Amino acid sequence: MKRLRQKEKELAGALKARGLAAGEILWYESVDSTMDAAFGIEGGAVRDRTLVVSETQTSGRGRFGRRWYSTADDLLFSLILTDYDFEIPYAMVAALAVFRAFARYVQGVRLKWVNDILWRDGRKMAGILVEERRGRTVVGIGVNLNSAKFPAEVRERATSLFIETGKIVPKGEFLLAIMGELIPFLNECGAGGIGGILSEWEELSEMRGKKVAVRSGDREYSGTVVGLNGESGALILRASDGEIELYDGSLRYLDN
Repeated sequence: MKRLRQKEKELAGALKARGLAAGEILWYESVDSTMDAAFGIEGGAVRDRTLVVSETQTSGRGRFGRRWYSTADDLLFSLILTDYDFEIPYAMVAALAVFRAFARYVQGVRLKWVNDILWRDGRKMAGILVEERRGRTVVGIGVNLNSAKFPAEVRERATSLFIETGKIVPKGEFLLAIMGELIPFLNECGAGGIGGILSEWEELSEMRGKKVAVRSGDREYSGTVVGLNGESGALILRASDGEIELYDGSLRYLDN
C-alpha cells in the first residue's frame, strides 16, 4: 500500500501545533478499508491514537456488514485505540465529534442514535463503525465530504457536504476539525467525563419524546424515547410493557 508521506507530515504538524496528542499518522493512496488496514498493522507496539487515513477504499463497510459507498472526494479514516474502556460508547463519542465538525461549516445536520450524522431530510452525511480485535479498539469514520453525486441506489439515502452547500473542504482540514473535537473527548472519557458528552449528545439529537422503532438482534422494539443512559449511552425506550434500555440497534423514526 502506497503511503502519502507529505500528507502524513502535514497532518502530524497540524495536530502538534494545536496541542492534539495523536499516535502515528498513516495516510495511504488506497486500501480495502481503513478498518482492516488498522487491524492489519502487525506487532504489539502500535501507538495509541494512531490514525489510518486513505484517499480511497475498495471494500468499505458499515455496521451489520453493510457496504459503505465512497469516492476519492470523501474523508475516510480510522483511529486506533490501545488505551480504551469497553464501557465507553466510542461510536457515540465519535459521532458527536463529527457533528461538531460539521457545525463549523453548515447548520442542518442531525445526530441519529447510535452512530450516524444525517442531513436535515434524513439522508446520511457520515457514519461511525467501532470494532474490537487484537487488543485494540478501532473507530472507523466515513464522511461524505466533497462527492458531487451518488449512484441511483445510494442517492435516496445519502448526501454530501458539497451537494448540500456547494462548499469544497479539503480532507485534511475536515479531519483536523474532527480530531480537534475527538481528542479532547477521549481525554475527557479517560478522566471519567462521559456523562457530559452523552448529555450534550442527547440534547443535540432532539430524540426525547420521539416515537421510534429499533431493530436490535432478532427483535424490533417500538415506543417513545425517554432519553439516554448517562453512563452507557443506551437508548431508554418507553414501550407498551414498560421501559427498556437498548445498547445497540438500527433505529427509525415513526413520527417524522
